[in-house]
Amino acid sequence: MKKIRKKNKSKKAVKPKRNPQRLKMREEGGGFSSEREPADEKWHAERLIPSLRSRRKDEPIKISEPNIDQASSDRVADLIDLGSLSTHSTRENAEHDFLCYLEDCGQDERSLDVNIVSSGTAALHLAMIVYEIGPGDLVFVPNYTFPATVNVVKLVGATPVLVDVEPESYVINAETLSEAIEESRGLGRLRAVIPVHEFGFPAPMTELMEVARANDMVVIEDAACAIGAFSGEDMVGTIGDMGCFSLHPRKIVTTGEGGVVVTRDKQRGRRVARLKNHGMERDEQGEVIFVEPGYNYRLSDIQCALLYGQLIRLCDWLPRRGELAQYYDEQLSPYVERGWFTLPKKTSGQVWQSYVITLGPQFSQREVSAAMREYHIETNCGATVLSTISHLAEQVTPRVEQGVAHTMLLDRTLALPMCERYDEEVLDRVVKGLTEVLSKLA
Repeated sequence: MKKIRKKNKSKKAVKPKRNPQRLKMREEGGGFSSEREPADEKWHAERLIPSLRSRRKDEPIKISEPNIDQASSDRVADLIDLGSLSTHSTRENAEHDFLCYLEDCGQDERSLDVNIVSSGTAALHLAMIVYEIGPGDLVFVPNYTFPATVNVVKLVGATPVLVDVEPESYVINAETLSEAIEESRGLGRLRAVIPVHEFGFPAPMTELMEVARANDMVVIEDAACAIGAFSGEDMVGTIGDMGCFSLHPRKIVTTGEGGVVVTRDKQRGRRVARLKNHGMERDEQGEVIFVEPGYNYRLSDIQCALLYGQLIRLCDWLPRRGELAQYYDEQLSPYVERGWFTLPKKTSGQVWQSYVITLGPQFSQREVSAAMREYHIETNCGATVLSTISHLAEQVTPRVEQGVAHTMLLDRTLALPMCERYDEEVLDRVVKGLTEVLSKLA
């Protein structure tokens, strides 16, 4: 059956239809088909409920848990039994599946190129390389994110410029980017900006794209935490020149390790495919040729086999995470008035890879996390204030030192357990433990 796509004329943000039955497995295994079936509430419930396993009341609560179904485990076992560990067909299916997921969320699959790689860091590194970013180039990155974002900039010899973030959303905006650009004029070539959709909160891409284009800069989206998030009418990771996703175990969808590169530039997409595989291509006769030096940034077949089963359930997981975030809000809001913490900002199109609060200045994240371990509850810092990393000392200017990240977020952001497999009883334990810890430390 041919897919029928209705053009959305509304100016409101487009949300994915998120009907899991729109994505139906091919009988041959792996991949999506275009078959459509009517919504079935019972089927929907049966897809969601099995992920909510029973727990002991004293069972340790992890910051998150992977949600791998039995069918995915069986698919991995089948590959092992068949000895099909490096056929590449599983990876090609996984790339097709990811492309179809984007299309089912309203993106035009005909204009997108998808490459699955070995990690989100590899995805960012390849993006740097295919845009020929290197020595003498300035690349603008948030001052609050995981260090991988800035590491790839330094690995290609470019100079990172730290951009301040908004409190409570943890993303850069047009104002903070413009300030960093003006401060950096004359210090190198303005080359690229890497907006990070931190914890699933979409950065304001329309405004950021305007600033970047006005300064002739490439935009490489770090959507590591934000699969399924929207900025305006488009899914994050498909708006800039190139988008990079992560499939790390802490992410909503995981293959153990892994990453995805998405672009509308077919030529650069083809080069990503070549570079991730030792610079290899096949000629018209199907013979292998080595075009340029490349990397081994491929993802194994076993890992790729885990992807499909999660993509078809993502339409359940994202709303469930939203419900849990709302529950956190309701349970924690009475303590905001005490000055113990602030809650994360909300916006349309957001997904909840993590639920991160900012502690009051009287608390230390390290101290709180250590105390939470006594309750058998895992928490962490969420992300890193990059201006505190020793090898970035030269990038720390007065603007950076006086910014939100350096003055308000350092040792104060706390990520609480978040996973669609958790229920409200799990969150009640987290809230109880957190409030008892803060009451003792206050």
